[in-house]
Amino acid sequence: MVEEKEDGLAAVQQRFRAYYEANLRGDYNGLEPVRQKYLRQFRRRLAICVAVAGAYVAFCTVRQLNPEVVFSENALWIYFVFLSVAGAWVTCPSSHYKKDSKKLVMNKILAFWGNMRYSEKGSDITWDSLVQSCLFGSFDGRDVDDDLAGTYNGTDIKISEQHLTRLVRTRRGSRRQTVFRGIIIVLETGKKFSGQTVVRVDRGWFNFLTAPLNGKKKNANGSVTASFFFKSSLERVQLEDPVFEREWEVYAEDQVEARYLLTPALMERMLEIKRRFFGQRIEFSFFNNRVMIAVQTGQDMFETTSLFLPAPFYGKMREVVTQLYSVFAAADLINGQRI
Repeated sequence: MVEEKEDGLAAVQQRFRAYYEANLRGDYNGLEPVRQKYLRQFRRRLAICVAVAGAYVAFCTVRQLNPEVVFSENALWIYFVFLSVAGAWVTCPSSHYKKDSKKLVMNKILAFWGNMRYSEKGSDITWDSLVQSCLFGSFDGRDVDDDLAGTYNGTDIKISEQHLTRLVRTRRGSRRQTVFRGIIIVLETGKKFSGQTVVRVDRGWFNFLTAPLNGKKKNANGSVTASFFFKSSLERVQLEDPVFEREWEVYAEDQVEARYLLTPALMERMLEIKRRFFGQRIEFSFFNNRVMIAVQTGQDMFETTSLFLPAPFYGKMREVVTQLYSVFAAADLINGQRI
């Protein structure tokens, strides 16, 4: 089965390379002067920051300042603020270059896969659906980076890079704690699930800390409210696949439906998606008429360019094709198809 998947990816990579040469090569050649402009800005800003830091070190040396003053708590806070501001200022050209390149080419890339569109603002994945998925625990803030949405092989699909956070209190006030950072994928299957099935990472003895706790209540108007204050109707489901059981814990409202959904083929592809995305954590939720997949990864996804590589360099594009292949392969399997 692994060889079949590899052959499928190789065939997609081959077809996309031909598509790239016909539809995208000219755009990437045109991006090279833009990259050079932003690269010059980056180098100038880096040189200025290095010069400022060097001048400060020279000043401290010449004046022979007491190390207790140079490395005092207040001084360290000043250094931290300087490095944070300087880092943001220096890397700003790289961020602008990535945004400019995505605006130019991302919709063309997505056209290879279907009727898809790219957005850099907002998300089609609602806050309520994130809560109802039972995948993220408690959060009260989110930032959205790339957002892809459209129709693929007759399936409505949404793909979004998101950073979910919650405000936590500390001795010095409060700070934002990361709850989730990575890719969220939502597939509208058109199949109404009678209950919810949630697949969470297996944490051994600590599973009780991450088991879905929030329950749901149906309102008079037919909507559903999810809250940690409602008793959860999700129960642990034991499966017979030892490889799958080592990776995930399954919770469901309907145990029969959960076993019907989690076929050997689907479990195998779920393991493959995890490998493809190099995810530290990948989890799934089947509810209403959709499947939500949360892939936590430290990798910046869907980046087809780099400020430090020539714009037509195809290696970055190959990575993105592999990432998108994983997403759309999952959609195909859920709908009983293959790419």
